[in-house]
Amino acid sequence: MFAERVRRRRRRKKRKKRRKRRKRRKRRKRRKKTNRRWRRRRKRNKKRRRTKKRRRKKKKPRKKRRRRKKRRMDGMYARQSIVSCSEQNCSARSPESVAVPAGRAWIVNGSDVDAQRLVELQLPASTAPTFLSCCLLTPVRADWPTNPGSPGAALYELPPHSETFVW
Repeated sequence: MFAERVRRRRRRKKRKKRRKRRKRRKRRKRRKKTNRRWRRRRKRNKKRRRTKKRRRKKKKPRKKRRRRKKRRMDGMYARQSIVSCSEQNCSARSPESVAVPAGRAWIVNGSDVDAQRLVELQLPASTAPTFLSCCLLTPVRADWPTNPGSPGAALYELPPHSETFVW
């Protein structure tokens, strides 16, 4: 019984294959009969149809380099900037007149090497401090008094060229 079933299955498979082969042969014959020129044209159109459908892969954009945000150092200092110092014994010596907009002050790190590194502080517009020498004063705290009469209250006087903070 089992052998018979297997034989039947094989016969069915062979029949199917024969049918497929016959169909293929017929198709081939039919194709041969048609005009060669038309066949070429059909092929061309087919190719065109195929290529039209295929979309080009979108190029992945290159990753832009992120610029590092300048950190506000422990809430005390804002943006860093370079301004020359007015003091004679300073490595960043230059004319004394340095224009500082109202409501801002330039404070330099006390060290000789870092004399050109400054901190720009955002202060209330009422106080219009001028350029502060790097050899006298160092960071103005964020709690700069709103009273324009005493802007020096939050300043710390230090001995000349003493290191106060490091970048």
